[in-house]
Amino acid sequence: MRDTEAGKLVRLGLLWLLLVSGLWASAGSSASTTDWALRPSLKYDALCLLEVLSGDPYYLTYYQADYDRLAPQFTKEERADFVELKRLIKDENGGAV
Repeated sequence: MRDTEAGKLVRLGLLWLLLVSGLWASAGSSASTTDWALRPSLKYDALCLLEVLSGDPYYLTYYQADYDRLAPQFTKEERADFVELKRLIKDENGGAV
């Protein structure tokens, strides 16, 4: 089979694309990794807990045991404040606590 001029150009073009895109160089290399730096955030965790302490039915589905353990440690007025915060932020304004 004879190699045509167009066939050579197509192969050279494909080779060039492979080289430029880095596929040629990375085809045999191992996968790269991502290094994560995880740090706890007490402030964020406390903020997220407001949804649970408000008694929001969605969160109680997942965190009922936490609610049952933590809610009695707050006064009736404090629990009412959690409900009010949730109402103002989430129910009336569509936000997330």
